[in-house]
Amino acid sequence: MKGEDAKKLRETLLGTSVAYDCQWAGPEGDPETFFAEAFQLDGDHMLYLVRCTMGAYQPSTQLFMKSFDRLELVAFADYSDTDGWGGTNYLGYAEFDPKTNELHNYVKFRGIGDCGTSSDYRWTGSTFKLIEYRFRDCDDDQQVDPEGELPEFPIVYEAK
Repeated sequence: MKGEDAKKLRETLLGTSVAYDCQWAGPEGDPETFFAEAFQLDGDHMLYLVRCTMGAYQPSTQLFMKSFDRLELVAFADYSDTDGWGGTNYLGYAEFDPKTNELHNYVKFRGIGDCGTSSDYRWTGSTFKLIEYRFRDCDDDQQVDPEGELPEFPIVYEAK
């Protein structure tokens, strides 16, 4: 790619932000909605959990890793029974336990929480290792008692 097309792409890339669609970002963003947690993983790595949006029944959360004065967005595994494995920069209810160095993520596909994903990761000293991934697709034919216990999501991946 050269010439005007390359120049336009370069300008577009320089104007992008990993937080472009967060509620608190941009000229129309609301800084009052900014929420972040910070965790020192070790001497060289700091983890930031940053809420990007707050939806009707769950947040979207982005994780950033600061190491050696460089801040990078962290991507995580994502699964669908129709598309298979992929990656995402957005988690749902993300919680990090600094005592165990484990990250838990829960994503609802709809408000009741009867379908979605649940995943666990462990900090290894250089990355987050996927420990377990659970997935349950929404099935409108299957009745769920709104007052009862929600079904456990089936395991689609478990680390050895």
